[in-house]
Amino acid sequence: MRRWSGFIKVISAVIISLLSISCGINMKTESSYGPATFSPDGQTLVFSYFDAKIDKEYLYKVRLNGDNKPIRVTQATSGYERNPTISPDGKLLAYEFHDPRDANKSNIYIANSDGSDSRRLCDDSCFYASPVFSSNSKTIYFVRLERHEDGIKGHSQHESDLFAVNVDGSHLRRITNYKFYECSRNPMPLSKPALSPDGETLVLRVEPYEVKRKEMTSDFHLLESKAGRAAAVKSEGSKLLQMKNSKGGDSSLWLCHISNPAQLKSICMPNAVNFYTNECYDPCFTPDGKSLIFTAASDGDKGFVYEIYRLDLVNSQIKQLTNLHEYLSALQSSPSGKTIIFLSAGPSYSNQKSLYRLNLDSGVITQLHYFVTMNP
Repeated sequence: MRRWSGFIKVISAVIISLLSISCGINMKTESSYGPATFSPDGQTLVFSYFDAKIDKEYLYKVRLNGDNKPIRVTQATSGYERNPTISPDGKLLAYEFHDPRDANKSNIYIANSDGSDSRRLCDDSCFYASPVFSSNSKTIYFVRLERHEDGIKGHSQHESDLFAVNVDGSHLRRITNYKFYECSRNPMPLSKPALSPDGETLVLRVEPYEVKRKEMTSDFHLLESKAGRAAAVKSEGSKLLQMKNSKGGDSSLWLCHISNPAQLKSICMPNAVNFYTNECYDPCFTPDGKSLIFTAASDGDKGFVYEIYRLDLVNSQIKQLTNLHEYLSALQSSPSGKTIIFLSAGPSYSNQKSLYRLNLDSGVITQLHYFVTMNP
């Protein structure tokens, strides 16, 4: 009974987080760090920080070998700026902007790396998330979410696919056309696609649910997943998690070759791993392209915990990199490949996330503290 009680608490936290992110609604009650990204030279960190007192989330930058004093990057006076990414040439910054006046929409903004000349890239018809620059810095890949009309109503944003747009806002185009129930999204928080160092392959975190129209009761529909999961969806939009988990085999991380996006392929994990392969998130490549680092769920004392793992893409060997028994997310590799930045929501998924650095050579984990001051 104690284990089921803990499991229910974890599921409840995940559902609340899914609703808050998929709706664009900010439900945080505590100040918190958001996802971070490195500058191409590895000397600067750009991250978002949410101040609960004034209900705003802005981007900051800090020199890693400097005085640890964060500096505001943009000049926004309201809203939530999240998921920053810097172009490989170091000239441009892209990020999500969530307008508090419309919870159903989010957009991708682009600016100079110093935050100047910030401008919107896409129209306001959909929910846009998870920007990633191409290797030549000329294109931004991102996830576009549209309303799912089959069994999910209300504010839920689904039918996810990968899109691309030139950095000047021209030539918006669709890369995939699968209408995924989830695509490169993570309830803790959004999970970006990972671009390989050669710029030819993206790794997506995918939930390819298909509506089967099986009536469980008059109020529920059953969604079945190609990845072996199922979800009962109430007609007014609330999602109940009903998971079929497996350890080993096909994972929820899929390879997408940009030249041939129609042929997606699930990344196969070795058998008998100690995590659930359909609960993998936050992929990022090592700079040599030979390994993929990601988070994955395993059984904790009170439900799932998420640890960091490395998959050798050459020999398919898995190595567990952390043993924190916490909710880890938002991985980002340094340009040198020697460190990983990540967020932790603690052992029970707190809204107050902390920022950490993992040294891949020594295994030492260091919490990063920055004194952020935010004007209303």
